Amino acid sequence: MTVLSALYQLFIGPLELFFEVLFALANRIIGNPGLSIIALSLAMNFLVLSLYRRADALQEQERDRAAKMKPWVDHIKKTFKGDERFMMLQTYYRQNNYK
Repeated sequence: MTVLSALYQLFIGPLELFFEVLFALANRIIGNPGLSIIALSLAMNFLVLSLYRRADALQEQERDRAAKMKPWVDHIKKTFKGDERFMMLQTYYRQNNYK
């Protein structure tokens, strides 16, 4: 067994089995494969909804942080040019732990 097949069996295999079980259940209840795929899609979206919310929260934090730093960044961009501007921005970002 190669490393890639082991990783596949470890990470993708259980997900594949889970999707197959959900599809089989939906197909048994609904009886139409097309509608079963739609039901599977809806179920997966509800399962990953918490991940979407967390990603949105992180993005909102990032926007707030960038908005807080914007006045100084604009000042640096207005005042300095070339390498000096780059170095000043890098230093300002490093001081604010911004990446």
